[in-house]
Amino acid sequence: MKKILVVALTLLLALSVGCGGGLKDGTYSGMFTSTKDGATTSVNLTIKDQKIVDCELIAKDAKGDIKDENYGKDAGEKNYQIAQKAVAGMKQYPALLVELQDVHDIEAISGASISLVEFRIAVQEALAKAKK
Repeated sequence: MKKILVVALTLLLALSVGCGGGLKDGTYSGMFTSTKDGATTSVNLTIKDQKIVDCELIAKDAKGDIKDENYGKDAGEKNYQIAQKAVAGMKQYPALLVELQDVHDIEAISGASISLVEFRIAVQEALAKAKK
């Protein structure tokens, strides 16, 4: 049910805020917070000449620790490998956004599909702030 809600929210945001023209120059932030555990996905988008020129992604777990090379270490080797696959995939999304200019053109990377949904929501929030 929660996945359906997240997907529905993403689609709603996509319809209300599109990438492209009408964006003000500047740096804008957006955030997704999990209702399940409080984990967050934050983005800082830099807009120049109505284009996304930079995207910073900061993902934190439920304890507030940044999801990095240590993410999942306490959960056993198998879970650590799964967590690291998600982190590796998630780290590719900002560059793909700058390249493609539309968060909905980014295809999910294996192991990081939930991260993509969270990233999309955070990006849409930031873009809503950048709209002229």
